[in-house]
Amino acid sequence: MTDEIRSLADEDKVWLQRAESHLLTLLHTHYGNVSLTHSEPDLLIAQRLLDDGVVRKKDILEMQCLGVVLGNVFASNTSMKWARVLNEYGDMLALHSDQIRFTLYPLTMISKRVEESRVVDMPALYRSFKSDLGL
Repeated sequence: MTDEIRSLADEDKVWLQRAESHLLTLLHTHYGNVSLTHSEPDLLIAQRLLDDGVVRKKDILEMQCLGVVLGNVFASNTSMKWARVLNEYGDMLALHSDQIRFTLYPLTMISKRVEESRVVDMPALYRSFKSDLGL
């Protein structure tokens, strides 16, 4: 089955905004008045939640929210944009670029690595994908 790429529905946009807001609330609770600008410094701020053990393996929603932060940086700084992708694995939010014909799944990028007890370095992930994909 070929990926079917769809535009975001209004409820998708709302969910992404709520996810970012949820993570921002968590950041405010632990680190004070911080903001997210959809730029690379967001990844350093969000990384602290993992490094400091605020977000752990069991915190699936929060890990997805970290993925939203990562995705928003991609969407603001590359040709990748949020989309709804339907394929043999299901129907999910992802980042897609028609320009490079590639899809990334940031909502699960963090949680899968944490579940596998792999080190997660959000800024390095971003830079690596951006370089590998020629973005």
